[in-house]
Amino acid sequence: MLLLSLALAQDYVVEIGAEVGLGQNGTFSRALWTNTGWMLAYGAGQDFHVAPLKRTGTSLEAWALDDPNSVRLTDHGALRDHSIAQCPDGTWLHLGSSSLTTHDDSAYAFHYSADWQRLGQGVVAENVDYRSHNDMVAFCVDEFWGSTFPHDGEVRNYFVTLDATLQPMDEWEIAGWPRMTGGAMLEDGEHLWAVGFDHRPEMWVVQYDRDLNQLDRFGVEVQTDGLRSYWSQGFIKIGEVFLVAHMMRDEEGWGSNDDVGNVQLVLFDEDWQLLEKHTLTFNDHDDAGQRPHLVWDGGDTLLMSYDRALELSVLHMRIDPTKFFTEPADTNPPEDTGPSDDSASDTGTPEPPEDCGCGGAGGVGLLLPHLLIWVGRRRRDGEA
Repeated sequence: MLLLSLALAQDYVVEIGAEVGLGQNGTFSRALWTNTGWMLAYGAGQDFHVAPLKRTGTSLEAWALDDPNSVRLTDHGALRDHSIAQCPDGTWLHLGSSSLTTHDDSAYAFHYSADWQRLGQGVVAENVDYRSHNDMVAFCVDEFWGSTFPHDGEVRNYFVTLDATLQPMDEWEIAGWPRMTGGAMLEDGEHLWAVGFDHRPEMWVVQYDRDLNQLDRFGVEVQTDGLRSYWSQGFIKIGEVFLVAHMMRDEEGWGSNDDVGNVQLVLFDEDWQLLEKHTLTFNDHDDAGQRPHLVWDGGDTLLMSYDRALELSVLHMRIDPTKFFTEPADTNPPEDTGPSDDSASDTGTPEPPEDCGCGGAGGVGLLLPHLLIWVGRRRRDGEA
């Protein structure tokens, strides 16, 4: 049942809508702002799908999934968990996990064009039982693309790089991380950031240079009213403000094993000082959800998507974009027209920018030499 939008006297997030169930079962609900408007990627039937996400009115609750126009992106048939990231050239990197012999012992990578044509796929790991491949991070920047996987049973994390054919190139252990299951990474100019939880009240924040050398590591307090905070995959930056959507739950009342909770949004300045904190959902145990995600459209719309009681759901927030930037920003997003009728005749992947390491086959010559030099340097210097 929809509730009235909650008007808040806050500087950054000025209005929060009610949750909207989209009438489709699934997990890993990932709203995406694309060059053709809003889309929703999600896991269902042990594969990955994408469908147009439509505005149906002017209220914050006016959203619907255009399910008849959904596209099944994979035909694997046994994918459990998912992560998707947009590459600098506008294409998409998708990671999915599976269980062959032991729990979450396998992972697969998929590459899609801007108009959701599959460009390639590869086996990242099969029957690798010392790592857990669930709840992974898909990461795609100019220098490299790959994913993080924690050790199965130990507080250790690994980063696996992928070449342009989505085959694993190298793996190394990264020091100083929280367990990255349900964690997130973010590119921010000359730095990379990682956030995650280790069953502690604090959210751990780790800063790296672009060679993944650790520069800083610290905890920030996000816990509310004694609730356990976890799963911080909703991690973006707007202007000079970091935004994190994470889960929280009453473990004393609900137990520690159920995969459900409510969503909290926390905003920080560039020094990781708290700006605002908002509880976004207020569900009881039977109606609670998991796996929040954040996306901004470049204007005043901030969308949180997650699966509530295994139903794909979104929650619309209205922000004041001027608060996020010291200098005035262009806050007029392109018109949300939805996919065009002639999208099937699109030419496919756009031309990658010069020196982009995330392109398709055409980017191999740029990607591999840089990565081989970079990985070789890491080997010579020793693992972090």
